[in-house]
Amino acid sequence: MSGIYSAYFDVCDTAVRTEQTKWFVSLYVKAPFYGGPEEGGWWGTDRLLAAYYEVPSEEMANTIVEKIEGWVSDINDDAKRHHDEVNLQLSINAENKGYDSPEELYGEDDGPEQYFVVIENGVGQNEYREERQWS
Repeated sequence: MSGIYSAYFDVCDTAVRTEQTKWFVSLYVKAPFYGGPEEGGWWGTDRLLAAYYEVPSEEMANTIVEKIEGWVSDINDDAKRHHDEVNLQLSINAENKGYDSPEELYGEDDGPEQYFVVIENGVGQNEYREERQWS
């Protein structure tokens, strides 16, 4: 058996030495969702790959991330501000129609999406979708 393991690691070591490392600057969106009213309500958040860009070096990836982070922060601030403004208007509308809360009239709010940027060695490494079923 030792010959099999030796051959296995020889192939892996050779592949690692000859494979060019790739760098990806990936833009993700955190997408909140309302799962249902069971047990007083439950929410989750998916991390979804929105875009990616391949670059030849980690240094270049870091430079791009530094430039994008400020832009992403502004977009997130705008999304939060817009979300708050819409919720205020929905609350006023619900109150004017005699409801105690906007959820009674419009349903539960998922919340604003938020973006973030990361450096990855493979596309989609930080993507994650939460379970959607109640158990």
